[in-house]
Amino acid sequence: MFTGSKWKKIHILGQNNNVIKLKPIRFDGKLKGGSTKPWSVSCIDEGDPDLKLFPCVVKLFTPNNIAQSCHIAKEFICSELAREFDLDTPESYVIDLSDEDFVDTLTPKDLKELQSKHQGATFCSRLVNASLVNEELKKSTFSIWDCATLFAFDCMIMNADRGGHHNKANLLLDDDGFIVIDHELCLHFIDSDSEDAYEAILEEFKNNNWPQIYQHHLFYSKLKSYRGQKRNLFDTFREYLDRMDVNKIESLIAQLQGFGIDVGGSDRLIQYLYSLKQNSNKYCLIMLSLIA
Repeated sequence: MFTGSKWKKIHILGQNNNVIKLKPIRFDGKLKGGSTKPWSVSCIDEGDPDLKLFPCVVKLFTPNNIAQSCHIAKEFICSELAREFDLDTPESYVIDLSDEDFVDTLTPKDLKELQSKHQGATFCSRLVNASLVNEELKKSTFSIWDCATLFAFDCMIMNADRGGHHNKANLLLDDDGFIVIDHELCLHFIDSDSEDAYEAILEEFKNNNWPQIYQHHLFYSKLKSYRGQKRNLFDTFREYLDRMDVNKIESLIAQLQGFGIDVGGSDRLIQYLYSLKQNSNKYCLIMLSLIA
């Protein structure tokens, strides 16, 4: 059963399921954002015969960001996972802003800023024409089915930043619905060599519960207070989870590693995804219990 709004589906992977690397051409200015202070950069796909220029958003992670967490890999992985659940998210690409031709176009001030950031392959996404979700839109725009699907997805990827302590939506809105962005604070259990964080999640799951991060989710209160029939709210999510292509995520991880992008505990992640897929009914029953 597929209920709710129609989602758009945009793929990260190009022909033959390969991650596309873009060439940066022109720095178009800084965008509003958090600590990563994203840049707007016009790029081309050198594999495109037309070499069409298009704008992208590039987050400027610091070396410390990358040393502490697999921010770059998480952006790619969660974006591709979102597409497995038919959630709209901007097209994603690999880019390296240390490209010699691009660097030569920068002012000394911008070059100095870039040189203080992580060097090498990183994540970028196509700049989309959409509005940031605000409090009023959050209250009125989205169907309860859409809210339930996004809630279950964010619980799955351990998203601490869709609402969270900073009260950031990390959600855009266009004429077709909402667009999910900003996933660098997800999947915390792949960051460390330790199994402790992963084991803690498994223990919660075993006990038919979930880590309490869900209580800060953007749509938790709306789902909790919903007075309609809740029993089937996660049916759509469960069908997507049953069909989730974990092999595609494994392929993506291998390609990211080929670009020199740290993926952390990737074997742990794959095991986790298979576990949820094999226990999709249990997972969705837990989601129902959280909003009962």
